[in-house]
Amino acid sequence: MYQFSLEHFNELFEHIIEKEKNVNKSTDLIKHLVECLTLYIFNQCSRALFEDHKVIFSFFIASKICVKLKSISGDEILFFLTGVKAGFSNFLKNFDIPFLEEKQTKAIQMLDSITPLKLVNSFKEHPEAWKSWVLESEPHRISFPADTQHVSAFHKCLIIKALRPEKLMFIMKTFIKEIVGEH
Repeated sequence: MYQFSLEHFNELFEHIIEKEKNVNKSTDLIKHLVECLTLYIFNQCSRALFEDHKVIFSFFIASKICVKLKSISGDEILFFLTGVKAGFSNFLKNFDIPFLEEKQTKAIQMLDSITPLKLVNSFKEHPEAWKSWVLESEPHRISFPADTQHVSAFHKCLIIKALRPEKLMFIMKTFIKEIVGEH
């Protein structure tokens, strides 16, 4: 095991030295070293995981990056992990969407309170577009209806979680590619 690790570290540092020839500034070299070591650690950790677990592991690394960059709020992460909070009570009494279950309607209202998406208004203004999107066999492959087409990759994950949680793994892969790229 020790010999195996040494061989991989040697390969990694040979790769870094090869790339160093193309890097001029010391800050670029440091960034490059951090990227290479991060990728190496990620690859070593994910080797023991099943394919679906690699997606989950990658998703949480990418979301942690977004939290550090402040592009994802704590409430958004909490919603992703837990769904509708038990203590949330700001539900609209007259907001009923016939093609959604009560749980989905509550999730939309909660997302409205923690994100800038304005989903409640979108559902009120474009109910038919949302109905066809929700009933779509692969909603993760098509754009969102109306005024929610240009949402962030993480917000897409939240909407999928609220409305079509069985498609969450697919949209998580898209989020990962957008945040950290393909590896």
